[in-house]
Amino acid sequence: MPAVSTWIGSYPIAADLDLDGIPEILCTFFEYDIASLYIFKADGTPYISREGRRDGEAYSAPLAFGTPGVANLLGDDFPEIIIRSGFIFPGTGPEQIHILDYHANPVPGWPINTPARPYQVFSSRFVPLVDDIDNDGLVELVMYSDAAELLAWNFEASVDEGRNTFRFLSDNYNSGITKTYQFPTEIKEDNYDILPNTVTLKQNYPNPFNPDTKISFSIPAKREVKLIVYNILGQEVTTLADGEFTAGYHEVEFDGSGYASGVYLYRLRTGETSITRKMQFVK
Repeated sequence: MPAVSTWIGSYPIAADLDLDGIPEILCTFFEYDIASLYIFKADGTPYISREGRRDGEAYSAPLAFGTPGVANLLGDDFPEIIIRSGFIFPGTGPEQIHILDYHANPVPGWPINTPARPYQVFSSRFVPLVDDIDNDGLVELVMYSDAAELLAWNFEASVDEGRNTFRFLSDNYNSGITKTYQFPTEIKEDNYDILPNTVTLKQNYPNPFNPDTKISFSIPAKREVKLIVYNILGQEVTTLADGEFTAGYHEVEFDGSGYASGVYLYRLRTGETSITRKMQFVK
């Protein structure tokens, strides 16, 4: 793997790309808008060897990759690899969807740009979903965009009675669905019938905002929590939460009236978990 400690990695996935009955392992890494897709066989050897590339490096581009997905979109014999891309710094370039064949070569006509404007595009590790969302027997590719839009594309491949799908499992029930909740308007103890089973940090709302916005998070047990806002240079702007919180759902407010317009990052730290999201302040 890359011998660079600052590289950011995706979640690994397993999929049988060459249909030999043994799955391959796929994962992406990026650093400062240089990204690579790595593919290994189940025994750890490279799935594809590229001259002049590191072991396992199957595809690279000057941007930042999200977590890959694998499904048959084109209706041919082999599946395709789907990756969402962005950039470390907003304003650098477009958000794109890449589709590669099972040899990790770009499919003609892809990548394509999403409608997101460059100032909205960040190095989010969003994961594509492939499923039959309109119940017509054919698959659709669905992705949440940095423009806070849900994007969908129609393809001609069969959903194959649910066997030709890809979804990132986000909860302990393997549902592929992330639940949403109504949140209180201030930090306090809440008695919900269902407590969260993971640490979550929601996208702030509204976003973009002027001058204030709300940030919601949840924790599955009583923990020490820090929620800090940073500017795009990584400098600390303000601390929104610092202390012990009960299990449940919490919300804080960030007032940007004393700060300059631009992109800000907010980071939740609790235990060994750290989650970072971005927000846009527009005066």
